[in-house]
Amino acid sequence: MPTLRPVRLTPAGSADTLLRVLDDILDLARIESGKVEFEQLPFAPSAALKEVATLLSAQAREKNLVLDLKLPADESFQVLGDVVRLKQVLINLTVNAIKFTEKGRIDLELSIVRQDDTRVALRFMIRDTGIGMSREVQLRLFQAFTQGDSSTTRRFGGTGLGLSISQRLVRQMGGDISVSSTPNHGSEFSFEITVPKASISPAAAILPQQSKLLNGRVLVAEDDPINKRVIQLMLKRLGLECVVVDDGAAAVAAVEQASWDAVLMDCQMPIMDGFAATRQIRAHLQGRPLPIIALTANVMPNDRAACLAVGMDDFLAKPVRQDELRAALAKWLVKPHNPADS
Repeated sequence: MPTLRPVRLTPAGSADTLLRVLDDILDLARIESGKVEFEQLPFAPSAALKEVATLLSAQAREKNLVLDLKLPADESFQVLGDVVRLKQVLINLTVNAIKFTEKGRIDLELSIVRQDDTRVALRFMIRDTGIGMSREVQLRLFQAFTQGDSSTTRRFGGTGLGLSISQRLVRQMGGDISVSSTPNHGSEFSFEITVPKASISPAAAILPQQSKLLNGRVLVAEDDPINKRVIQLMLKRLGLECVVVDDGAAAVAAVEQASWDAVLMDCQMPIMDGFAATRQIRAHLQGRPLPIIALTANVMPNDRAACLAVGMDDFLAKPVRQDELRAALAKWLVKPHNPADS
């Protein structure tokens, strides 16, 4: 497996930071209230870890860190589970490792601990060469709103919720995150989960994916680098072409210069937000149809009403999930594309 030389998550300002805090708090509240549902769908664990590494490689590269993967010999094996929630945990742990490492490397490892005809025990490990932590800090690490100390919070930022959320998610998967660390000598986070093997043939795995492909060109207005990459990967899986711009003004210019089948519009962006951009796009189009779908972490009914009031057609809450994105776009794109028709 080639080494990936991995972006520090750079908030666009205090408003963006506040939204991140609110996202974490809402996620924690959903988990604690038992409202988080886990899907049981086939996926390849090795592919999930590769996607996490690809997503975060630029963040590590910004700090001149090496991001390396170690995977089982058979990278194609599939299991049943919730790959979205698994990747949420892996991203949280890897982002933390990058954040607290100033030089050296981050190692991501997947191994098969044991297996039988129907189930397999998987071990995920994230190791860094960062600042490490004392035993006292380790003991309270998974408590909500906890970081190493106040100086850590000032220096590195964050809500102190990422690890707490990750631990709760892993426990709902039947595992437990453990940590081994020494001050100034790095940290290792690992967890083991036992999941059913996916009893599907390769043909059965491919056909449902193909039937869900869509056809069209999508403009994405989004300023957060991680969100950009996630949405690009999701749209690619759906068979869609996409172009990503950083702010509302660029989105307006893109609509004036080219034709699009849909627009995914972040509401909070620098220079020009999604609301102002949508108003300008509607003025330019003069009644010609173009589906504009809001992307926002604000999910109250009045937030949805505000999006519709400026001319947006639909509404997706962040973090966006693949099935929700597919459903929203399928409503507005004229014709699904099936490779069998080609």
